[in-house]
Amino acid sequence: MDGFAAPGTPARYNKVGILKVGPGSAKNVLVLEPGTSAGSTYFVPLAKWIVSKTSGWQVWSVERRENLLEDQSELNLYKQHKVTTAQLFRNLSRPLRQVLTTTSVRRSRWWAC
Repeated sequence: MDGFAAPGTPARYNKVGILKVGPGSAKNVLVLEPGTSAGSTYFVPLAKWIVSKTSGWQVWSVERRENLLEDQSELNLYKQHKVTTAQLFRNLSRPLRQVLTTTSVRRSRWWAC
């Protein structure tokens, strides 16, 4: 959804992401705002619980604006239920696994000893 049009900021970054949990027909909306480094997905378990225990409620969790600067392509597939949790973890950890298997990293593991 459109956010504040900050002067000098490209329009694609003047957005606010919202993760919605619960029925679109809900008459009530609880909006949760993550702090510091947290993202909207931190609230998903709580949001699901609230929706399961109440009637007529939807829970929105706000995405931090700086998330627009990150590559969210894998997470977007997960949010759209197009990949499983295991697939998401495997895809996101692939670059780390590649780094950890390089020769320089294998040699450097002894530096801490």
